[in-house]
Amino acid sequence: LYYDFPINKIVQRFKDQAQFEYADFLLGCLLTLPKPRVQAIVPMPLSTVKLIQRGYNQSVWLAQALARQWQIPVWQPFDRQASHSQRGLSRQERLTNVEGLFIPNHQAQRNYRHVLMLDDVITTGASLHALQQQLSQLGCVQIQALCVCDAAHHTV
Repeated sequence: LYYDFPINKIVQRFKDQAQFEYADFLLGCLLTLPKPRVQAIVPMPLSTVKLIQRGYNQSVWLAQALARQWQIPVWQPFDRQASHSQRGLSRQERLTNVEGLFIPNHQAQRNYRHVLMLDDVITTGASLHALQQQLSQLGCVQIQALCVCDAAHHTV
């Protein structure tokens, strides 16, 4: 979806206000896509600080719902260190902001070679690029990305 009205408001209400009635709509949009040929879904990690503020990780929620529908596991091999918010930053600032952002989650025992990264909104792709680099270092050879919304190509 394009990150324009009313979709941007729906995402914000789901993400920032935990209005889960909007989550089902967003999940339904994702389920219109064919099931990818992957072994696991990797949701975009959220820092502990953000997780405490929000009370949940919107990407994990969507990943778990997709995983139930597609009958594939959710894999969380990384945690996210606290950083400055990506909102409002340029592409170069975002790329710098995500350096060293992901740290291994040693509780994620299994490694997968074919994975789907899942995020709610893509703006510059900096977070997805950083996560892809880390997944490659773990031995993932096929890494796909899926986002609910594209904010980089909005029309507003």
